[in-house]
Amino acid sequence: MVGATGMLGEQIAHNILNEGVSVRLFLRHEYAVDEKKAAKIEGLTARGAEITLGALTDMASLDRATQGVFSVVSALQGGHDVIVTGQVALASEASKNGAQRFIPSDYSVDFFKLPAGSHINLDLRRTADDEIAKKPIEMTNVLNGGFMEVVFAPFFQIIDIEKSTVAFYGDSRTPIDVTTIADTAHFTALAALEDSPIPGPFGVVGDVVTADSLCNLLSDIHQKPFSLINKGSIANLKHWIETEQVSGRSMVWPTIAAQYMWAMMSGKARVTDPVNVKYPSISPIKADEFLKRRVRSTY
Repeated sequence: MVGATGMLGEQIAHNILNEGVSVRLFLRHEYAVDEKKAAKIEGLTARGAEITLGALTDMASLDRATQGVFSVVSALQGGHDVIVTGQVALASEASKNGAQRFIPSDYSVDFFKLPAGSHINLDLRRTADDEIAKKPIEMTNVLNGGFMEVVFAPFFQIIDIEKSTVAFYGDSRTPIDVTTIADTAHFTALAALEDSPIPGPFGVVGDVVTADSLCNLLSDIHQKPFSLINKGSIANLKHWIETEQVSGRSMVWPTIAAQYMWAMMSGKARVTDPVNVKYPSISPIKADEFLKRRVRSTY
């Protein structure tokens, strides 16, 4: 397991441990300097997780980390050096050591349906996946739509609680796939432990919402009317993104967020044929319950 100091990675590791399976954490030497990261790892090692220290650029440490493992799960974040170079190196060593499955750090909309260049951040993942697919190891791409914790957060600029508004581009009735981080972690853990081959992407969907349905949900939850704000057409949004990309602002947050909005609100990157029904032990959190919990947590 790599990326266990992040929110998603930590929860994936805990879910694997919940299944009674051992977990090896691959960590950088300096992880202990960060008190929050160290606390997360202490919580995992207290449950039996083991640690291997190293770096994605150190092939010897990658070899040690992947000796005798069945699945390698990545929850890494970063640029080309991490998402592409690092993950490909990790997958190479895992395949050499006989690992059966590699789960790359995708966890997003179905970016395989998007044209190259439309989402710079997700292009890195597709580049890595193209290289990993050449290795003699099964690659399982976990695709979950948007994280509710992100899509419904104020910084994503769709929901504005203070102004009682829900913003959208294009059609307010376009379906958007959303899943919580916790449910994505649970599904990912079960995918990592699956004995049988997993054909194609491993798509999971916690709930499907539209701008219209969010407006209705929030009106009921907050007991005040929410209204829709049409921010323009999908073509308008796409043009703005392309202008920002040409200007060298592809990897700044407003452009990254806009690229995710375009992918979701255009309907171009929906998760098709989700595997939820194959895992009845998981009852994903629905949007209404997630939003209700968020309100309760503020009081």
